[in-house]
Amino acid sequence: MDATIFEIAGEKWLGAGFVVRNAAREVELAGTGRMLTGQTVEEAELAALVWSLSCCQKENIMIKEIEMDCKVVVDWIKGRHLSGILGHIVEDCLNLMVSIDYDAILHCPRKVNEMAHLLAKRAKNMSEEVVAWCDLSHMPDDIQLVIVREARSSFEDGDEDPDLCNKFKVQS
Repeated sequence: MDATIFEIAGEKWLGAGFVVRNAAREVELAGTGRMLTGQTVEEAELAALVWSLSCCQKENIMIKEIEMDCKVVVDWIKGRHLSGILGHIVEDCLNLMVSIDYDAILHCPRKVNEMAHLLAKRAKNMSEEVVAWCDLSHMPDDIQLVIVREARSSFEDGDEDPDLCNKFKVQS
């Protein structure tokens, strides 16, 4: 899951992107959305997380691990940081996380989160406010290419099944 902040016509917006993978690391659901946001990166990341978790809940997708590249937000959630101006959003995240049966929230480097970051950036130029994909063949070509690159990288590192790269076909 990732978020990015941008301006449209003088208003601050947040782009959210998320990717849900199964145990075989295959993408089950991915989405991108655009919404008005507050002032801080942490608020944007929390709002994006709430939206992402809500999408998973609506699709009845259970998630064991959540990965984010915003360490502050990961620490707030792990520490159940409910005080302060954003405490109510942290509480919303915790409640949604319980509803999707999560086990852990982890901090990850931006490189590992590249696909979610690309989806978040895509929100700025979309005509729709929200788009989600269950069928990867309908995803934009640049996102499909990232999936293929991630699969090949995992295979080269010895982490995955050699057939994994064949599971992600890029349509011309």
